[in-house]
Amino acid sequence: MSAPGWAGALLRQQAEEPAQRWTQAWWYEVVVGAPLRSLVIVLGAVLLTAVLRRLVRRVVRGLSKDPADLAPGAWLRLSRVAREALEESRARAERRSLRAETLGRLILSVGTALIWAIALLMVLAEFGFNLAPLIASAGIAGVAIGFGAQSVVADFLSGVFMVVEDQYGVGDTVDLGAALGVVGVIEDVGLRVTQVRDFDGTLWYVRNGTIMRVGNRSQGWGRSIVDVTVAAEADVERARAVLEQVVGDLVAEPSWEAVVLEPPEVLGVEQLSTTGILLRCAVKVRPGEQWALSRELRRRLQVALAAADIAIGTQPAAGPLRG
Repeated sequence: MSAPGWAGALLRQQAEEPAQRWTQAWWYEVVVGAPLRSLVIVLGAVLLTAVLRRLVRRVVRGLSKDPADLAPGAWLRLSRVAREALEESRARAERRSLRAETLGRLILSVGTALIWAIALLMVLAEFGFNLAPLIASAGIAGVAIGFGAQSVVADFLSGVFMVVEDQYGVGDTVDLGAALGVVGVIEDVGLRVTQVRDFDGTLWYVRNGTIMRVGNRSQGWGRSIVDVTVAAEADVERARAVLEQVVGDLVAEPSWEAVVLEPPEVLGVEQLSTTGILLRCAVKVRPGEQWALSRELRRRLQVALAAADIAIGTQPAAGPLRG
């Protein structure tokens, strides 16, 4: 090869080397660099989500600690003031546990969504997407959606206030009003939707913005109200004595005594009709225990009235509940 030919080949090789290096670097970045960094970002998001879930569970578990259980028979040896104080402490602990569970689920869902949204933006940036127009478009779209989807905004705001004000929590038995016709146990509380499990097993998804009123049947305390109708010709005083005896024996048992908060009230005759006489008693109990106590009391009343030869009459038309 002549000198000029050799020099030209050398010059061409030197001119092609930067282009080759640039091509190799580009392929390395596309095939290895960006996917590898994206994988690290995804793994970091998974790790952060696991840490957040573990942290939330630990905080919820710490806030859900119940007062120490009493030894068998210790409840009977406590004074009335000590019992009331212990029941109040238990009620606060149960309420705190329900609220912690609700807030924990809410924080976990919002935190998980935020972590993965940031991870997605970081992955897009690794592949060269310009995020400034995307973020600006998202802001404009958010304003447009806010005006066009006011019901969704109302659902979110209602959900925030429901959680902050502790109107109900996971595990509460609620009545969401006649307009919705939903009665059941809260299974999940979100910022937009509340899930309520009906007593027949139906799972209702209720938008928070449609809930105008909430009747919480398991907050603070409950009242077991039991009505018994005896025949119109029955001896009312004798029937009342049987009712007092049965309810007194029931609440005196250790298994039920821990549930009852106040001495039972036998309210006496509630309604009169030609078909029967309605007698009513009421017992203040721990939240959520009123239904079990009512069922047991009705069972014992049926047996006691039959043993006393007191006939049961026809249930009169339902009237308003009065104290």
